Amino acid sequence: MLLAQAPTLNGCPSFPANSVYNTPIDTLPINAYSNNYINTINNLGGVNHLHANFGSDPQNEFPYATVTGSQPKVPIGFDYADVSDPGPYPIPPNAPIQHLTDPNADHHVIVQDTTNCILYEVFHVESSTNGILGPNPDGSWWATQGTIWHLGSNALRPDGWTSADAAGMAILPTLVRYEEVQAGAINHALRITAGATNTTFTGHVWPARHDAGGCGDSTQCVPFGTRFRLKASFNISGYSPTMQILLTALKKYGAFLTDNGGYGGAWFISGVPNPNWNDTDLHNFVNILSNNLEAVDESSLMVDPNSGQANQPGSSPTPPPPPPPSPSPLPTGWINIVNKFSGKCLDDTNLSFAPANPMIQYDCWGGDNQKWLLTQVQGGYKITNKLSNLQLDVAGGPGATGNGPPIIQWPYWGGSNEIWNFNLSSNGSYTITPNSSGKCMDDSGISPYNGSAIIQWTCWGGDNQKWFLVPVQ
Repeated sequence: MLLAQAPTLNGCPSFPANSVYNTPIDTLPINAYSNNYINTINNLGGVNHLHANFGSDPQNEFPYATVTGSQPKVPIGFDYADVSDPGPYPIPPNAPIQHLTDPNADHHVIVQDTTNCILYEVFHVESSTNGILGPNPDGSWWATQGTIWHLGSNALRPDGWTSADAAGMAILPTLVRYEEVQAGAINHALRITAGATNTTFTGHVWPARHDAGGCGDSTQCVPFGTRFRLKASFNISGYSPTMQILLTALKKYGAFLTDNGGYGGAWFISGVPNPNWNDTDLHNFVNILSNNLEAVDESSLMVDPNSGQANQPGSSPTPPPPPPPSPSPLPTGWINIVNKFSGKCLDDTNLSFAPANPMIQYDCWGGDNQKWLLTQVQGGYKITNKLSNLQLDVAGGPGATGNGPPIIQWPYWGGSNEIWNFNLSSNGSYTITPNSSGKCMDDSGISPYNGSAIIQWTCWGGDNQKWFLVPVQ
């Protein structure tokens, strides 16, 4: 079975080829409650048709910015800091803001780093000093929530966490883009919004991680993450070539319901504005009634509830991963822990003796604050700093299992957030993971610079999560 053709996004993968976002669903069974879901939304009244929520207007739906890896990162604060990925973010001061002139809009800002293939999605930006949309006078930003997506990874948000989309899913990889139509095909799932709080369920289904519904009846009200497709029997031959490409994608890849929205029973398909869109042509979506959609059951695609990897239709289910190989012997003396991406050393910031001092990366210079000793304990290793005699620790204790907690130093007490495992990776480097979360020690933001924070993050295979263990005197 061949994988779906993986879409690209400005030279980057738009998630792996085997991502659920990129997997066809045209042969999957219909969800048992499909008609109920659609009828519940239709009963809101108004118009029960599809609608293109994008077009030639530059503020129509989701504009976004692209930057290179040299774009300066600026501080950003969040109202929902506990479910946001910490900054800084590489947001340029002139980044486009969604629906800038509409005071009731969600005001998303989306930025793609095309050098490192990282996506930054921010919900509801607003200056923290004067309430005006846009950056603060010092160049920093304030927003309700922010999410960082590694486009080469199948990692999902922690379950229960929102994102810049209410379903806790990525936005940009699901948007209709004009360049895809120019290329002749859309090879990924789309994004659709419909209904209101009382017509969406108080739960979600894979790959969604969050919900914002108020209905407790799972047989009548649609959960976020449900995927809808245009029925195979719907005749698209009378539509324009552009519309046929869009409708073919809606048949083959479908669309995830990721937020409440729309008027009456309308279903809104999301996209990126482009001056080349023919708005009159896109208006033909209104001729397609919502009863021409059907919800699919994509539970058979799930490999792991915490991963976006999908079994491909027609293939055998993915077997469980093999056990990790036996580790190579680790150094027994003092070492530098050197990041493969940046070439910089894991560093006790400011040569500190204080518990809770955060770790950074810094040019290797031979100081004792950059020297570490690995000591085997039950379940793994403790990692001791030569200067402070304190141990590496995930801030927040064993319960800090999400993405983003900083790596700090702390007196050893045997907690699972202080016991580390070393997994041999490529070219003699290792991923370093605490027992408490199994996530990787990570150079935050894939940064080449001194001072970059060291955090824990879902392991995704990047060189910023690989470390060399270099013996030193």
